[in-house]
Parts: sequence; C-alpha cells; structure tokens
Amino acid sequence: MKKENWEEAKSKIDNFGGGVSPSSIDYDSFLNDPLFVKETKGLSLKADDFARYLPLLSSFQEALHEEGIYRYYLKRNEGGGLEISIGPRAEILRAANLEVGFLYRDFPDEWLNRKLIRTKNIQRLLGLLKATNTEEKKRFLYLYGDDNGGKSFASAYFLMKRVENGAKAAFLETNRRFDELKSLAINDKKEFEKRMNELFEVPYLVLDNFGDEFKSDYVRDQITMPLITTRSRKNLMTIFTSNYPLEVIENLYTFNNASSFIARRLVSAVRQTLYTEEEIPSSLVSSL
Repeated sequence: MKKENWEEAKSKIDNFGGGVSPSSIDYDSFLNDPLFVKETKGLSLKADDFARYLPLLSSFQEALHEEGIYRYYLKRNEGGGLEISIGPRAEILRAANLEVGFLYRDFPDEWLNRKLIRTKNIQRLLGLLKATNTEEKKRFLYLYGDDNGGKSFASAYFLMKRVENGAKAAFLETNRRFDELKSLAINDKKEFEKRMNELFEVPYLVLDNFGDEFKSDYVRDQITMPLITTRSRKNLMTIFTSNYPLEVIENLYTFNNASSFIARRLVSAVRQTLYTEEEIPSSLVSSL
C-alpha cells in the first residue's frame, strides 16, 4: 500500500462525521440506496443510530459510491457504537493473492476472470476436485481424456479459489516445466534443487498435460519419480490432467526391459495416493 494513498484514505476516515447537519439528512435516501442497505444489513440499524450517527452514515454512504482501490466498512465497536474502517476492495485483494499465490501459473490470463459455466463436465470435475481436497489420505486426482473436456480449466479454477483465500499453488504445463527442470539439473544444480523443493512442498499442484513431457531415464528418475513419491508421502493434493490413462503412462515410461520395473513403480506411486482416476469425455463448449 503506497503511503500517500493510505494517508489520503486515512484522512477521509478522520473527517467522517463532520460538517453535516442532522436536519439536512433525507432518511429515504438511505432506505432507497440498495448498496447502503446491503452494506448495513447485518448491523440492524435503529432510529437511535441514525439520530446519533447521521453525519457518519451520510459520509459512509457517499464513500460507498466512490471508485478507488480501497473501500470503507461500517461496523459496531465493543461498546455497540458505529465506526468505520478501511481496507482494499475484494477485487484488489483477489488480484494481489493471485499475483503472489502461484509459484507457476501456466494457464491463460483470460482464465483469471472467466465466468464459470457449469456444464455437465465442469460440475462433475468440480465435484471430484472438492472430494479429493477433503480426503485425508488419498489426495491425488488423475483426470484423462481427449481435449476440450474442461480438465485444465476446472483444475485452474479450483486452484484459483484456493489461492484467493491465501493458499499457495502451482499449475505446471508439464512438458515445458519438466524441460526447464532437466536443463537446470544439468546447468544449475542449486536452482534445480530449489525449484524441486518448492514443488515438493506447495500445497496444491496441477501437472497439466501429464504424459506429454519428454521422457527419458533421467527425467523419470530425477524429476517425475521424486516429485510423485515425495508428494505422495507428504499427502499433498496433486492433480494430473492427461490425454492418457495411467496404464498408457506406464508404457510411455517403459523404454526397454530394464526400465519396465521402474515405470511400474512410478504408476504405482500415483495409485498409492490416488482418490480416483476418471475419464473425462470431450465436450466442445465455447465458454471453455
């Protein structure tokens, strides 16, 4: 919060209640103002409140209709009187949380403000995501199917709601980010370990388009396997979206006879903490 903005807002609070004559107040102007009625609904304002706090209520009503990054709140203090406080507007706070809450946000900016269309697929996906989040021990969710089923959007929406409330999350485009991690593992071991540790600890993780990443013994053993096994052990919510079921993932990570055992271990590590593996049909909906 910039000091000059805070001082300006603070001075407005300090001046609330001054210079307004009670006799000049039109009571109907309060009752016919939907925004004022909404913001004071829980205060159960009575005639005595208007008689005592007319200047303050008038100033508060005026402030409600002003634009800016701050908004004003009317509340009762411990003695039952009315007072005004200031805070950032909800949309400003939301934007700030979204800015700092994602370690990685590999989905389009337009999704940040896209209205949720509750199609059949989206309803089903949100139900699965919420159910997985409330699980105590099985907190992996594997969603697969053709494109345009809403898997990525629903997962991003779910993460945004967590981040808006102050949680940390990461939404990774798996192919791009695993390639970055592989490069760091070779060229900057310290940064590689830092980023892996962040992914080990972040409360919510989406591995989007899982299975499309470049596959090698190195990627499997240094990135994919440690990430999955560590998050499984820590019981952290991990969401996979993919075009492939898990049995195909096992085949994709099998490069020869020697690697087949490790590929089975990788998929078993996912299934060990898996709430469910669900196929999501394609649903070509323009809003998604």
